[in-house]
Amino acid sequence: MWTLVEREFPDYPVAKLPAMLDGFEDQSWHNDVCPSMASETLKLRIWCDYEDTEERELNTARYCVHKTDDDGQSTAELLSTDDWNAVVGLINTIKAGL
Repeated sequence: MWTLVEREFPDYPVAKLPAMLDGFEDQSWHNDVCPSMASETLKLRIWCDYEDTEERELNTARYCVHKTDDDGQSTAELLSTDDWNAVVGLINTIKAGL
């Protein structure tokens, strides 16, 4: 469940966010460009930018999946896409490999 986004990004249209993935938690912080969810177990963070490209601060895809280190810091981008199904597919592939 998204728990921080309304406080950290009060102008973000929460209804436009995808459902929180199993094993992930809301890691949204107002100093970031957009809301994010993270899995400490998988060492992954998923950034969920605005659906409207005009509202995005950076010229990136809506969803970006990053590998993270033990401190939760991004170490590598694994996927950048506007397709949420591609994100879910990647996460399922990573989970299947564990």
